[in-house]
Amino acid sequence: MTYAVKYPKSNQLTYSPINSLIVPIQKNRQIQRGPPRSPPFFSLPSFPRRALTQGRGADGVFARRRRSGKPESCPPPPPRPRSDLGSGRPAAGPHMSSFFDRDGGPSAPHFLVAGCFALGFVAARSFLDRFVFRRLAISLLCLGSGQLKINEAVQAKIVKSSESMWKLTYHATVESCVLKITYHEPWFWDTSEYFEGWPNQELKLPLKLIYVCQCGFYLYSIAALVTWETRRKDFPVMMSHHVIAVFLIGYSYLTSFFRVGAIVLALHGASDVFLAATKVFKYSEHELGASVFFGLFALSWLMLRLIYFPFWVIRTTGTTLCDYLPMEEAYATPLYYIFNSMLLMLLIFHIYWWVLICSMIRRQLKNRGKVGEDIRSDSEDDD
Repeated sequence: MTYAVKYPKSNQLTYSPINSLIVPIQKNRQIQRGPPRSPPFFSLPSFPRRALTQGRGADGVFARRRRSGKPESCPPPPPRPRSDLGSGRPAAGPHMSSFFDRDGGPSAPHFLVAGCFALGFVAARSFLDRFVFRRLAISLLCLGSGQLKINEAVQAKIVKSSESMWKLTYHATVESCVLKITYHEPWFWDTSEYFEGWPNQELKLPLKLIYVCQCGFYLYSIAALVTWETRRKDFPVMMSHHVIAVFLIGYSYLTSFFRVGAIVLALHGASDVFLAATKVFKYSEHELGASVFFGLFALSWLMLRLIYFPFWVIRTTGTTLCDYLPMEEAYATPLYYIFNSMLLMLLIFHIYWWVLICSMIRRQLKNRGKVGEDIRSDSEDDD
């Protein structure tokens, strides 16, 4: 038995979107004999209704693609929202940028990663102190003084030497990473590039990692300063420095001032490496190494923190930043003054510690090149 199906000449397709399925229906189809047939349907990607119907009929682009069997491509997703102009807050959007997006903008939830880094530093230092640094400190003391007799004074040196080894390991690693990330950037040498394109500057994933790593380290350092490390006379100043460092890192990240922030991290890291190396040699009684690294430490402090930092970095943030901030807007004035005030507070700390460094230099000259004890200690026997 055969069935004869007649289709009118004005055969047209109409579309009925139901749960992302497009069902072509033959209008005015007449079947003379036989049972009714189910209309064919095709599973297509979900399109907005306006995109299917606006300017495209049965013989339009979508119809031709269906007849040819070619897959239809979805429209590209909208660009990920960047931070609002000058506000430092994430722009309104359906979702926040993920931390691990290679070109995602800064966002406050990213600092949850900094908390994870802080916890990781606690675990890393506990492990290294127990299995690496303590044994290495004892070995260095044996090399420096021959036969070693463990007493209270030697035990204190072992503890402080282990602490300095931890700081040397961290600062040397991070400083190497910061220089590797920033050295080939045009704004590493040219201060006029610090704010070029602000606030929509590209924030790459390696720089994000360095930022949250440093923020996590200073969070860890605040807790370690209270509960773990040797307390010295400059404890209030050191605590204030760590707190301001956390706020400055977070503030520069959220306001997209991360180019300046990366330069500040690079400038400070060099001095920290030399200081930690000086202490390691001093506690292990290697005077030549201590003298050499103390000289490098004092020179780097003077050149980077007391000359380059105020006369290049702070000068640029105090003058060039005004060319990029819309100062007539209400948010621009506090944005400008808060950032520069924190940089100036860092400079005040640098000057305070430079006075102590000069005192140690005078003591070293009196001792004919031998590095003196840390004048921040509560007693001469501590160090």
